[in-house]
Amino acid sequence: MLNVGEADIGFQIPEVSAPLQPPVLECELLSKLDDYTQPGLYDEEFRALLAEMVRCSCGMVMLKRVHRQHRCSKALLRPIKRQRLDID
Repeated sequence: MLNVGEADIGFQIPEVSAPLQPPVLECELLSKLDDYTQPGLYDEEFRALLAEMVRCSCGMVMLKRVHRQHRCSKALLRPIKRQRLDID
């Protein structure tokens, strides 16, 4: 194996910080909850996901980014009524 020090070659390799990670999208965090290969979220990721959620006065829970386009069920009748699922 070649072992060359910086003094031997007269060149210093600059050290840089780790690149910034792009922000994780909410849909990526949601998909991790049901991922087959690496399921689950770390506490910090889960808290970040919860911080992006809001509850409308109609009772629906959604992400902040889609709340602006939300058509509240109190104002409009839904064509299909959702049923509550019992998940064990």
